[in-house]
Amino acid sequence: MLIGELDAFLGRKIRFYRSKYRWPLKTLADEIGVSLQQLQRYEQGENKICATLIYKFACVFKIKVDAFYEGFDLAGSEEQVTEARETSY
Repeated sequence: MLIGELDAFLGRKIRFYRSKYRWPLKTLADEIGVSLQQLQRYEQGENKICATLIYKFACVFKIKVDAFYEGFDLAGSEEQVTEARETSY
């Protein structure tokens, strides 16, 4: 499913940038305005990440929002979305 894959991908990107810039979980969670446990869920791809949070992460890390999506295989995921739409009708 596209959403699950994308959330897991974004979570890995958040963890990557947090590690790259050496942000402790608690510090980043406080900066973003979420609990430590919620940040862990985002990083593990367990919870969906809204666009507002992606923007906040980008601001904190001082990167462009699209950096979070670099490397995501949209082509493969689009096929899955098309298949899901076709079978739901």
